[in-house]
Amino acid sequence: MKDIKVSPEAEVSLADILEYSIGQWGLSRAEDYKNELLKRIRGVARNELPHPMPCEVLMLGKRDVAGLCYCREGAHFIILRETATCLEVVEFIHESRDLDRLIAGLAGEKKTSR
Repeated sequence: MKDIKVSPEAEVSLADILEYSIGQWGLSRAEDYKNELLKRIRGVARNELPHPMPCEVLMLGKRDVAGLCYCREGAHFIILRETATCLEVVEFIHESRDLDRLIAGLAGEKKTSR
């Protein structure tokens, strides 16, 4: 199993998802949803199917977002960066958001941090 690292941005997003979900559906259902997101991440780290897809698929090949991949759980896309030994959770993005712009921004952040 790969080590799992969660970016500070993803931690904030996960807390926001939990808070919103509590308000909409109550604590029990919100915790269930959070646990499903985390279970999906652990599954990716264990190399379980389905495997993440390159983010270029979401962006229809319009931009180069090399190094970023995604998996989907519920209404969220989990944006990931994988190495041979580590799985980094970069961000959680709701399906209703502007995926193209947000993923491009995440890819740009990676390029400028080198």
